[in-house]
Amino acid sequence: MRLLVLVCAFACNVAVLLPFGLSVLRARLRGGQHRRFAPVDPHSIEEARPSPRPVIPPSSKRQRPPEKPTASPVLKAFDGSLINKSDYLRHLGQLSRQNKVIFVHVPKTGGSTIEDSRLFADANKFHNTKGHSEAVVLRELAPNFRSFTMVRHPCERFVSAWTYVHTTDAPEPERQWYREHFGRGKLPTYAASNFFGSDTFFSFLHFMPQHKFVFFPNKTFGVDLLLCQDNWTRSVERLREYLKPVRVPAEIERKRTLHTTHSKCSELPNKTRQRIEKAYALDMCIFYPTGAPTACDGLSVQELTVRYRNCTLHGPTN
Repeated sequence: MRLLVLVCAFACNVAVLLPFGLSVLRARLRGGQHRRFAPVDPHSIEEARPSPRPVIPPSSKRQRPPEKPTASPVLKAFDGSLINKSDYLRHLGQLSRQNKVIFVHVPKTGGSTIEDSRLFADANKFHNTKGHSEAVVLRELAPNFRSFTMVRHPCERFVSAWTYVHTTDAPEPERQWYREHFGRGKLPTYAASNFFGSDTFFSFLHFMPQHKFVFFPNKTFGVDLLLCQDNWTRSVERLREYLKPVRVPAEIERKRTLHTTHSKCSELPNKTRQRIEKAYALDMCIFYPTGAPTACDGLSVQELTVRYRNCTLHGPTN
């Protein structure tokens, strides 16, 4: 009897609660979508998301515009004027902005001692200071700089160049060219050959006539001071006076020592010496004429200009 009463009570409760439960279920399913969670405001998600970079509040101070890069001076010239790095980048060869000087390096005249000295240490940091450039090229780069050069007796210079091409440690292709054009014979034999003094012979840098390096196309002497390798001590004294207040480096002051030993013109047969001097007749006429002041005697720009014109008009034309 008690069991029957309990069953009737359970059935009554289900009948009462069932409509309420179905109404809740219908409310959840309204709209045909099943929403497991309550709707979320998308703005709340963005606010909770960390910023990709720190947010810096704007400053109340006025921001200074970035400064434009300027070419700052790297050093001063001997006279106190400022030098910019960009000035060096336009240059080449033996040209010092610190000392405001140009050296025209004629091959085989002892110029390596000068170009390797501290006289061009400032330029050596920015561009190559070796090689051989004509006066007109260097003067166009720095027309207001002082300039000097050095020449050598043509016969002595040729002997030095001859020794160079037969003893150089240059790359093999260059040495092969020397062997093809200069052979392995004796200097007197070569000087007597038809190749000696030819256009191909003079096209080789170390055998080019010296006047081609130091005169302008209008036949005026293109350098302020002419020195001679034949009297090194006197040439250094003159250079010292010319460059004041710039000092001549000690490595130039010291007596030069040759890295190779070779014969002198005085040891050559007279016929060979005469043939060499004839091949370089214009250099002989300008720099080492017989019975007149030579390059070692302090010739002026005007004197050298007149000589060049006279030698080309009335003398040799090579």
